[in-house]
Amino acid sequence: MAGYQSFRVGLHALIQRNDGKVLFLKRAATKSFLPGYYCLPCGHHDGDETIETGMARELKEEVGLIVDPADIELVGVGHNKTPQDLLEAFNFMFVIKKWQGEPQNMEPENADGIMWLDLADLPNPYVQWQIEMAREVKLGSVYYSNKYMLAK
Repeated sequence: MAGYQSFRVGLHALIQRNDGKVLFLKRAATKSFLPGYYCLPCGHHDGDETIETGMARELKEEVGLIVDPADIELVGVGHNKTPQDLLEAFNFMFVIKKWQGEPQNMEPENADGIMWLDLADLPNPYVQWQIEMAREVKLGSVYYSNKYMLAK
């Protein structure tokens, strides 16, 4: 029998305004992984927390939003492996419909900016699998992918 493997657990937020635009971060140009890429607010599960509590924590840390974990809806799961370092991760996507506060860039060392964008007209480069999942979710699908994709 093979030994146990460790995987990262990613938490990703689809936050949409009434005008249909979605909240994005532009990863800092100084980041070693995907510098300058547009992505949804996201982070990693730290352990000893539910995935919803972890998502609420990440949103407060990254964009300053206060979200009740009870208002966080799981809508997708992806299993991804990056070609760069062969890191495997299970990624959970959540829809956030209620929040307190106005988004702001709380971690300027990790993000060069924060903005509301249209999913149908994104600037390049962006994290492809993340956006593919978000588009499916907006169409009403519960999304699962085991594709090994990285970015466009």
